[in-house]
Amino acid sequence: MKYKVVPPVRDRSFIETATKSLPVVPASEADCCGRLQADTLIESRDVAKQWITFLQALGYVAEADGKYYQDRSPPAELKTAFLDGVYGAQTVVETVADSDRSLREGEVYEAVKAIVPQYERSRRTDWETVWETRIVRLLDWGVEFELLVSSEAGYSSP
Repeated sequence: MKYKVVPPVRDRSFIETATKSLPVVPASEADCCGRLQADTLIESRDVAKQWITFLQALGYVAEADGKYYQDRSPPAELKTAFLDGVYGAQTVVETVADSDRSLREGEVYEAVKAIVPQYERSRRTDWETVWETRIVRLLDWGVEFELLVSSEAGYSSP
């Protein structure tokens, strides 16, 4: 399963801190969001919920009966977990890697916007803005996970 939620980029130590703030025994979403907010100073419940989903995509959080908990056997390779668990990550990284030059955010978005599911396009009028933001966040996470390099010219492969 791939997850579409992509919070703004934070460093890897934040991922570790956020994961450790979650319970080992399954707890409700509300409890988990509260823990994340208290331990990481995440500003809102909505952002905390995004982080729970993102950590789940990376393999650090598991769910059972609508309750969340730390997955005690997180993935060995964070890069692979990102590419395999986050919707669009593989496409974005491959698009940049396949280019013979650095690509700007807008160029990457135009090259990959075909991956936006029809139901996402139909459910909101501002879908392009939402997905442009999501693609930029995927690019930034690609840099954080050392899959991409960012420069004044744009994004490229390492």
